[in-house]
Amino acid sequence: MKILLSNDDGINAEGINILFNYLSEKFDVYMFAPEVEKSACSNAITIRNDFDVKKLADNKYSVAGYPADCVNIGIHGKFIPEVDVVVSGINHGPNMGGDIYYSGTVAAARTGYIC
Repeated sequence: MKILLSNDDGINAEGINILFNYLSEKFDVYMFAPEVEKSACSNAITIRNDFDVKKLADNKYSVAGYPADCVNIGIHGKFIPEVDVVVSGINHGPNMGGDIYYSGTVAAARTGYIC
């Protein structure tokens, strides 16, 4: 199974890297995460500016954009093969109740569903 992994806490967040290592033991995992924290950005996307995508390591890409950008690039870009599922997290803080409407981590999962 091929997994696209993203978050809103950024490429260097501890949670996403632990999850990447764990899932990589059994699956092909491709991480596309914001280069810096983008918490509480909801489903924002970049439409009027260019942004960079940097390959940092095997299957790890940093995106100078929002979590929804990361998932869109992972799914529609030509960087990786077609994935079977999008996983978003592990989130640094809570995503409970109304938080889900503002969470970039939830938005990354939602964008995977939309795509």
